[in-house]
Amino acid sequence: MNRVMLFIACGLISGSALADPCDDYAHAVDTYIQAIRQSSQKLDQAANAHQFADAVTAFTAATEELTATLRDLAPQVTTLYQSHGTASLPTCDRAQEKLVTFAPELNAIGTKFAEQAQKYISDPEVKQAFDRLRKLRFNGSDLRNCKNRDVSRWAGRSSPPVG
Repeated sequence: MNRVMLFIACGLISGSALADPCDDYAHAVDTYIQAIRQSSQKLDQAANAHQFADAVTAFTAATEELTATLRDLAPQVTTLYQSHGTASLPTCDRAQEKLVTFAPELNAIGTKFAEQAQKYISDPEVKQAFDRLRKLRFNGSDLRNCKNRDVSRWAGRSSPPVG
């Protein structure tokens, strides 16, 4: 009972809208996948450098948001996994599986961006959009250094490919 109260208090103190970091993670994954698909649609409709840069910017913003969420959730998820011992966390596991399943589509979208970039790469707005994307780095060691190997596995597979 005290553990439950402590968990609820920590959730309230952290300012999280959802009580479970796995719920936050699952929401972030769903939002990321939707945003990446929208950036792909923008790419498909791009008829000039400005529209292409807008698609790259949307892709980058989605990746930045997921990366920030992963960094924010790392301590909470670590604690949650440690408190569950060897038991799995179904919500985190399902979210991770969504990312793994999405990886081929994400790679295809990235390839499409790379192919179409040749048309627009000399444009300053496009260069700026790609520079922002190249600067993205997710330090997966924030999560991989966790003592719980399940969290480490989650961290290793959830970092979005960037740059």
